[in-house]
Amino acid sequence: QQAYQDYVKTVGSKSPDGRSAYWEIFDIQKKERDYDGALKTLDQLDASATEPSQKLEDTFRRGEIYSLMARPDEELNVWKKMEGMDPANNPFRLQALIKLGEMYEKYNDFADAASVYKNLARSASGGLATQALERAKALAAEAKRQGSSAPAATDPSSSSNPPKDATPNQMPGMQ
Repeated sequence: QQAYQDYVKTVGSKSPDGRSAYWEIFDIQKKERDYDGALKTLDQLDASATEPSQKLEDTFRRGEIYSLMARPDEELNVWKKMEGMDPANNPFRLQALIKLGEMYEKYNDFADAASVYKNLARSASGGLATQALERAKALAAEAKRQGSSAPAATDPSSSSNPPKDATPNQMPGMQ
């Protein structure tokens, strides 16, 4: 790690090589389960980001770390933050919307999950957009069936985290 940190000092944190070195440090910290260190490295990456797509990746990786740390409140806040980020069709943002929808479903907050999937359908294309819209309709119907669009009173910390390996083509409840 020290060699990478020294390298960043040489090439500059905003250079492509400097960012690559930060990502190497992050990967080492993540592999070694040094999640606090990984979060600090993400702070450095975020500060060195010069493109919106870099900010989106940095933010997404933060959500993954909070998931690994079993900190669902912070994880949920990251996915919510990403909902308002641009560009709307960025793959990291789309994946964050899937994770946010999954978390809302896990907490039986079907109205908010439906809203997230509608957002996903507007931002995605092709089969993913179709799947998201179908899921949104099903969850809106479930929320209506339950007679309320208010979130269920479920403590996120009492539930396990959403699947870490979901991809945009593997939305919950879809084949």
